[in-house]
Amino acid sequence: SKDSLEKINPENVNLKYKETQGMPTSYDYTIWQAIMEIVVSAYRITTMKRAKISNDDPTVYFVTINSLNSVMDALQQSTKAIMDETEDSRLLNIRIFQILLIIA
Repeated sequence: SKDSLEKINPENVNLKYKETQGMPTSYDYTIWQAIMEIVVSAYRITTMKRAKISNDDPTVYFVTINSLNSVMDALQQSTKAIMDETEDSRLLNIRIFQILLIIA
């Protein structure tokens, strides 16, 4: 159903950014865009010198804030929706099989 698809692939994962003059402090992404934004930012952190890695850096702030909040919550809800949809399909298949057994 459309509702299930929206739960599986949410399109309103809100990522937060460090306050920078003239830039938005948050932006909505699909779940997959949000994951990619965090992966790319996490990769950027691996290329930084250790002395520069702190929450004052916008990239570090972005990964820290969003990995622990919006994305984890969206992934948890998406996974639950996939499991619910799978269970619904399994129950439907059992009912169809039972009907076919009765008819045969």
